[in-house]
Amino acid sequence: RLRRYTEAAVSHFGLHAEMVGHPLEEWAGQGSDPRFAALATAQLDESAGSGTREEMQDANGRWFEYAFRPYRASDDGIQGVLITAQDIHQHKTGELIATEARKAAEKIILALDVPLAVLDTELRVQTANDAFFRLFDMTRAETSGRSLKALKGFPAMTPALNVSL
Repeated sequence: RLRRYTEAAVSHFGLHAEMVGHPLEEWAGQGSDPRFAALATAQLDESAGSGTREEMQDANGRWFEYAFRPYRASDDGIQGVLITAQDIHQHKTGELIATEARKAAEKIILALDVPLAVLDTELRVQTANDAFFRLFDMTRAETSGRSLKALKGFPAMTPALNVSL
């Protein structure tokens, strides 16, 4: 049941004074993530530990990171649940856009007829296309995550190639 709330919770959950004393299911909002109530009530269990964090979307599709922690009384008994919400919508949206862009780029790389490998800053192969594997007679399994210098069948690293990379 709701005991106290902050001004920020008023706008986030649509709370008002008459909701004090009402159960979580009534004020958590329609259309909220179904895990919300379960994560909150799980904190009432003595074995719950120190809490948990979860990323969820609200009914409007905005992303939040919710923290659920047991609220302990002075005798260390659990008296309730403390719930905080941090707006991570901009970060999460950017993360999802970047993931989709990476997937699209990988599809383009794989479709190219010219040999191409994508390397990380340590010159380890992150992905390569079929033309690269055919040219150097290699497989994905033997190249993925491995340094160019460690690949059998790859030409020796010349000083010019080293400088270019």
